[in-house]
Amino acid sequence: MRTMLELICSEFERWGYSLKTEFDGNILFASNVGFDYWIVCSNIDVIPIQKSLYDKLEEFKCEFEYIEKNITLLLLIDNEGDMKRIDTIKVENNKSYFKKFVLQYTEKSVSELNNILTENKVDSIADLLLSEQYFTHLKYDSQTLNGVTLLYSIAHKLPFIPIKSVTKEKSKINLNFSSLELDDLFKWVNQAPSEERDLYVYLEKFAGTYEG
Repeated sequence: MRTMLELICSEFERWGYSLKTEFDGNILFASNVGFDYWIVCSNIDVIPIQKSLYDKLEEFKCEFEYIEKNITLLLLIDNEGDMKRIDTIKVENNKSYFKKFVLQYTEKSVSELNNILTENKVDSIADLLLSEQYFTHLKYDSQTLNGVTLLYSIAHKLPFIPIKSVTKEKSKINLNFSSLELDDLFKWVNQAPSEERDLYVYLEKFAGTYEG
């Protein structure tokens, strides 16, 4: 059963980030493309000493270009204890030194999320974000910290996690048109040829119809 930190680290590594170093109990991730850096921290006591943490980046400036301008702090907070000592909104709104995200969890919610991933035989939360089952659960129980709300909280705090969609074939799209004109337009689009040469003739014919 993966811990909260292990779940988060697996998402970073799956979606284009590499673990570069660990220091003072923190983990530094860097994007494999571009200049995007994250510090993952599980120590709530880092908030009052952010300057010391930021100054620590001096050691990495030569290796990681523009790190001092493109660094985000992800703070993992145990809701069952540490949350009594932190104002989440105040921390995230304070942009001094870092852009910050606070991700709350409980051991129970982590266990539930692990079970959800196992039951669905997936490794990433990205595979579950469009699930009607879990999204419906979220709509009716968004205030409770559980496996499902943790699932969507992670997606919200880690914006690089993609939302996987399924492309439907044109013939399977079911649209309800409110006018005859839109219905005719839909039929015209559906009847368009796939070959570029034939499509050009098709468009020329359409243009000639409305120019006359």
